[in-house]
Amino acid sequence: MIRTLREGYKDEALFVTYKDVIVPTADLWDHVGRENVGIITFGDAHKYVSHKCSIERNEIVENGWKGEFNVLKTPIGSLNEKKLHNPLLGSTAIREHYVKDIKDFEILQYYLNDLTVEPNLTRKPGESDSREHVMLTPSEAEALTGDDGLVMYVTDRTPFQQTWISWCELLDFAIYIAEEPDIVEPVLQRMGDLLLMAAEVAAEYARNNEVHLVSIPDNITAPVIGRANFEKYCLPYYEKIVAMFKPLGIRVFVHIDGDFKPLWSLIGKSGIGGIDSFSPTPANDTSIEDAVGMWPDMVLIANFPSPIHLSDEDTIYKTAIHLLEEGHKHGRMWMGLTENVPPDRWRQSIPPIIRAIGDYNAGLSKK
Repeated sequence: MIRTLREGYKDEALFVTYKDVIVPTADLWDHVGRENVGIITFGDAHKYVSHKCSIERNEIVENGWKGEFNVLKTPIGSLNEKKLHNPLLGSTAIREHYVKDIKDFEILQYYLNDLTVEPNLTRKPGESDSREHVMLTPSEAEALTGDDGLVMYVTDRTPFQQTWISWCELLDFAIYIAEEPDIVEPVLQRMGDLLLMAAEVAAEYARNNEVHLVSIPDNITAPVIGRANFEKYCLPYYEKIVAMFKPLGIRVFVHIDGDFKPLWSLIGKSGIGGIDSFSPTPANDTSIEDAVGMWPDMVLIANFPSPIHLSDEDTIYKTAIHLLEEGHKHGRMWMGLTENVPPDRWRQSIPPIIRAIGDYNAGLSKK
């Protein structure tokens, strides 16, 4: 994995997945062999600390689904959100966002202004920061990963993406930013400032420790953000964060998991060194051949197309071979499982993907 990042690795294709996110890692190892799976563990070199605000977390059950009802408390008022966990997909979704009215941005602004960014080097058992549950500290992430893969250090989302994913329902946000920019824009600016602080903390950690992967977890899809908003709210931050890590020889990835053809030229301009969770055709609008043709030096963590998991084993195998032939020849692609798969299908679909990678590698070794 390290060799792919540094110089390309044309004599062996790799299969990678996030540790205990899409599929329980131990179950995946038992099913296809530990030696066949590279692991990416999320770690966090920074944490947010609130001084006058807090989040009260309450476990709930709604229609048989477990979840959380969280209350953000500030001296000028409170906001609340509701999250539910989907047991079929193994993922959590926000059902009610914190911001439900334009007036709520005042409370959110107060909260964001109250935050400071600190190194996430130690924490007490069960401790979380004031906004979200703290991800693993670097030492915890490295210990869990061991020799099975690499730690991916995440920053935070850029302002536009962060707002509609974490704070405000998308349609409401679109109305608010169009009709009340004087209220919304200062909030987005503060989010951007915090993002850059978080990235600088991560860069400082990387100056003194071994770091190979850094990612901005933006979950980009062009139909949602559009070209103009991407250029305004994402591109400047990508460029600044890339500049922080380039002197350290570390690639900055962005999580781009949807359609993004309208953004091709801007992504090329950004200077990022990789796309995390790249979801190629037929799932979305950009093929691996497109990507390697435009960005031959970029590392692609390519998700095996989710719809193909429902196909028969022969189709899955042939699709995997096709994707490997499109992308691995440039030596900077990992085949991955980074997006949700149809429930109960991974046990049938992953083995032919692993078999395809093994056969592909055997062919490479004969050349």
